[in-house]
Amino acid sequence: MESGMTTLSVIMIVCNEENVLSRCLDSVHPHVDEIIVVDTGSDDRTRELASQYPKVKVSSFPWTDHFAEARNFALSQSSSDWNLSLDADEYVIVADWKALYQQLESNPGFIGRVKFIDEFLNGDGEAEHTQNRLARLMPAGTRFTGRIHEQIDSRLVRLNVPLTVRHDGYKAQNKSTRNIPLLEQGLLEEPDNAYWAYQLGREHAGLKQFDAACAYFEQSRKRMNGSEAYAPNAVVSELYALLGLGELNKAEKLVTETHQSAPEFPDYYFACGIFYLDYIMADPAARIHLLPRIEQSYMKAISIGETDRYESVHGTGSFAAWYNLGVFYETTGQMEKAREAYLRSSRYGYKKAAERLAEAGL
Repeated sequence: MESGMTTLSVIMIVCNEENVLSRCLDSVHPHVDEIIVVDTGSDDRTRELASQYPKVKVSSFPWTDHFAEARNFALSQSSSDWNLSLDADEYVIVADWKALYQQLESNPGFIGRVKFIDEFLNGDGEAEHTQNRLARLMPAGTRFTGRIHEQIDSRLVRLNVPLTVRHDGYKAQNKSTRNIPLLEQGLLEEPDNAYWAYQLGREHAGLKQFDAACAYFEQSRKRMNGSEAYAPNAVVSELYALLGLGELNKAEKLVTETHQSAPEFPDYYFACGIFYLDYIMADPAARIHLLPRIEQSYMKAISIGETDRYESVHGTGSFAAWYNLGVFYETTGQMEKAREAYLRSSRYGYKKAAERLAEAGL
């Protein structure tokens, strides 16, 4: 579209997305050659809204409880050289379209990693977001694999592309009732698949069903070889689930086993900071010597900084780590250090830090 030579389509599978579809389409319609919208059974105005866009081609595909099958049908409808896969609750917020088309023309064979910002509500009902890069851009002829959390089936090199997409679907609704049965079916079909077990653990953790979550995370960890892209996130997720269950001794064993090989991942060290506080408070007399590890964990997270190499919660390498350090310093009587940590956190615009400075009179 931008170059007049290389062509780009957006491919989508949708069902009852009338509330968010236009936002997605508006973000890409001026910049691509066509948009393939495959409807899997909407009974609202989704098809009608999609049809109002000149570049949109609407097709139907019966839902088979298999995301890759639906996406691959959408890909089969595309006539472009390249395809960008988006969901209706995703939309482009930052893009250098000219640079993207130049990249597509100069690199005919690669898989594009798009930056994603995923919004969600934490356990306190506060809005947070993760940032990550996902493989979503692919040359014609490429296909997906996987019943759910489908992946691009290709050994082509992965390259970052100048697109940033925001996703808020998990903030607006809980999709566990849809996801868990599909993941269970996937694990039934592939009982040694560590990824299915990991995703099931995440779903149950999100529902605060920590017993089930821990069982699936342990199952996943035993089947991973450690080179998986999601391996660091799996460790962090299991650690939080163990803390949610109150299994501090198992959490200590997990931290001990993973600490030496831990990647440059702020979320891991942020979680370690939380773990050490809980672990020490459970038996202060025996564990008070571990107190410095709380500070060390948060400082390590800060030294790494924010990242999109893995799925990372925004703030674990910056303002949230500084805030938790402030709380640690304040509770241990290190008031000047607490003031400095809160100040550093507040400079990121973190309101809780500014409020704490005022409340504590620091």
